[in-house]
Amino acid sequence: TDNSREVLATLAARHPHLTVLHNTTPPPAGWIGKTWAITQAEPYTRDAGWLLFTDSDLVYHPDCLTQAMRLALHRRADLLSLLPGLRYESFGELLGLLPAMTLITLKLPLYRANDPATRVALVAGGFFLINGETYRHLGGHAGVRGQVIEDVAFGQRAKAAGRRVYTAATHDLIVARMYEGFRDTFRGLRKNAYAGVNCQPLYGAAVCLFMLLAAVLVPLYPLVGIALWITQPSLLTAGLCLAGILAAIAIIDAGIRTARLVGLRPVSGWLLPAGFGLLLVIFLASIVD
Repeated sequence: TDNSREVLATLAARHPHLTVLHNTTPPPAGWIGKTWAITQAEPYTRDAGWLLFTDSDLVYHPDCLTQAMRLALHRRADLLSLLPGLRYESFGELLGLLPAMTLITLKLPLYRANDPATRVALVAGGFFLINGETYRHLGGHAGVRGQVIEDVAFGQRAKAAGRRVYTAATHDLIVARMYEGFRDTFRGLRKNAYAGVNCQPLYGAAVCLFMLLAAVLVPLYPLVGIALWITQPSLLTAGLCLAGILAAIAIIDAGIRTARLVGLRPVSGWLLPAGFGLLLVIFLASIVD
């Protein structure tokens, strides 16, 4: 529905080695649009040594591919993914991105994702570099045909097959503005929120409760603790006061760590509780959808 076709036609005219495919066949039952579109290019890649799947909204540093290949070879990775530095142009984008990335890194921490002994995988579809033999061995994107979050599912399949998956965060090799304004942020996060817990009702309820108690309400805990300690001084209320202060410090620290990981200003980490309030609303909207 956008002008991608026209943009690609202009690029193809400028760069003769670029082949542009136009898919007109809707996805069969059990497929989602992205995985179906990707498979249309597979006949062109049967002899490829390496394949790169990327998004059109990324801005590349000129040395990105060179550095990525060096890292893949150095880490002996069969699949290498880069987490882009994030950019935003509205407060709504920042408020949505910060908690979303915090949840992702809590559920799929890099140190576990890069450990071959675990099944945890964190792969960003925006920069998905894979050895061609590994891709073909895993059956290509047909193996994750019905997955909304197909990149993580592909990484899990690769690790289950004994292939090495490595993911790194970068602030400058690639940068992305994932959404354009508050409405686009709400719609984009809603699409993936419930799918992120495999559409499991109990898991979804647990995530909502976690966001409410461990993030949204946390700024109130020190205030409540101090009020209890002042009105009813005791070791118990002193302990509750201290626990509330430590909880507030922990959530702000998590926000600052996430902001640094994805290239946002560290001070934006203070917005994490408010961001989780927005994400909770988005998550509930995703469940209703």
